[in-house]
Amino acid sequence: AVVSTQSGHYGRGGLMHATNLAVLAAGATGIWCAVCIEGAALGHADSCTTILNMIRLGNTAVQKQYNCKYLRDAAIKVTEITTGAPPDAKQPIYGDRALDMLFGSIFGAMDNDPTVCSGFEMAEFLGLKRTIRVTPMASGDMIITKLREL
Repeated sequence: AVVSTQSGHYGRGGLMHATNLAVLAAGATGIWCAVCIEGAALGHADSCTTILNMIRLGNTAVQKQYNCKYLRDAAIKVTEITTGAPPDAKQPIYGDRALDMLFGSIFGAMDNDPTVCSGFEMAEFLGLKRTIRVTPMASGDMIITKLREL
């Protein structure tokens, strides 16, 4: 079975991506979509986000079939070709701010202790550097690091 999920205008809730992951986990053998949400139809789940989420969840098989480290760049390029503009900055995985480090405190433990989370770091996987974005949830260490970068 192949699935194509749609979720209105840009699907901001992410349900379309959760649906893709759920049906693949239940036995679907493929997804029908473009590399970015603007590619095939407005508001559909994109293959870039689905495949990179599969990797984030521990699936290594897709890495043997696809050049997964290039998917983010491909999604950005197809978005620019299709719309004439870069992806929305908050677009998961391939928006400008998608890889920002936002949280300190308990969420920061994920960076220091792989047992807290899977230990997977998307920016590192893609060969990119995470940017610290100072938010109300940023830790003191994050703020100091960001100030030193300026």
